Amino acid sequence: MPALSEGPALPEGAARTVAKGVAAYVRATPATELPPALASLKKTVQTAKGEGRHRARLLAVLDDEALRALVLEWLEEGKPALSRPEVETLKLAAERPEGWMDRLAERSKPAAAGPKEPAPDVAGLKRKLEREKEAHRKAREEAKRAKEAERAAIKVERSRSLRLDEEVGEQRRQVGELSEDLRRAQADASKYQKENERLKRKARSDVDGLRQQIRKLRDENRDLKKRLNDLERDIAAKAKAAAPKKTPAKIATKKSGPRTALTVPKGRLEDAPETLDAWLKTPGITLLVDGYNVTRSHSGFGHLGLEQQRERLRELLKKLSNRLKTTTVLVWDGGEVAPGTKRPKAGYLTEEYSEPDRSGTGTDKDRADRHIEQLLKDLPLDPVVLATNDRGLQDEAREQGATIASSDQILALLR
Repeated sequence: MPALSEGPALPEGAARTVAKGVAAYVRATPATELPPALASLKKTVQTAKGEGRHRARLLAVLDDEALRALVLEWLEEGKPALSRPEVETLKLAAERPEGWMDRLAERSKPAAAGPKEPAPDVAGLKRKLEREKEAHRKAREEAKRAKEAERAAIKVERSRSLRLDEEVGEQRRQVGELSEDLRRAQADASKYQKENERLKRKARSDVDGLRQQIRKLRDENRDLKKRLNDLERDIAAKAKAAAPKKTPAKIATKKSGPRTALTVPKGRLEDAPETLDAWLKTPGITLLVDGYNVTRSHSGFGHLGLEQQRERLRELLKKLSNRLKTTTVLVWDGGEVAPGTKRPKAGYLTEEYSEPDRSGTGTDKDRADRHIEQLLKDLPLDPVVLATNDRGLQDEAREQGATIASSDQILALLR
């Protein structure tokens, strides 16, 4: 694209008109809005003399495409203090369409002499000019409204962008905080896991130590029992040898020896309710009942609350023991009562509570079993029937000569 300041010089008329138009743009535009290349010319082009002196610099302005765009925008939106031909010449030099140099040269030629044209219709031309001015004004207003709308839209988008930036920043801050919280939580979890593993290892070590101590104590207890039995036999033998021989007098004998379990009546099954009914009619018989084991058995009433379970089994056993005149001891797990607590005796029925769970963990499940085992040791050697489904308790009771009835067996008899 040929430059205005290089190559063949423009005709004097076109060059003067273009320089005048650029100078008018520089004068009309505030210095703060002018590019540095034009701001320095603002004071020097205020006069025609200054325009002439700096014509080359003014023409060189239009070599820059961005500066040409600013001049065109000024021509469209502003009100240049130029005549219409001057505006058209400057616009042609700024737009630079194809053949623009030839058209500038054509505008610089003097008008050819010829026959005098007839006088134009001045009034018509004025009306046409007014219409064109009005159309141009409307077009400018429309362009101005579109530009204002575009600026408003840009402003809205900028505001929205700022809000989004703030939201993104807040989200990033929250993500950072959550990441830090997660890191701390993971560190705490790792710490607690290690501590838990350490405690587990210590607990296993303590349990192993306690088991060894228990085994040692059991061995010592067996040795002591054996020594005690040997000592008692020696004392009895010495006492018998030292005692004077007397004619034995007839005295009342007390039952001695181990307790023996009752046999199953002929023609009946061991776990039949009728078998238990026959056992309970044995003279001197004692019935021991493992309370919660019976109420929570398959045919029991474990769906009731604890107090309701106790009340229901208590009433059923009271009727049975009174009917058969059988001594009955009902044992409950003493979770909230003092060990050995008893309810007032109701006929042939007595209620006792085992010791509470002293471990504080709720894991000691054998308290009622130990209470029943101690009762078996303390009771006379008369027959005893124990009602429970606890296999371990059944085995221990069999070793002490007790007769075993299941929880379902006594519930069937009670009903």
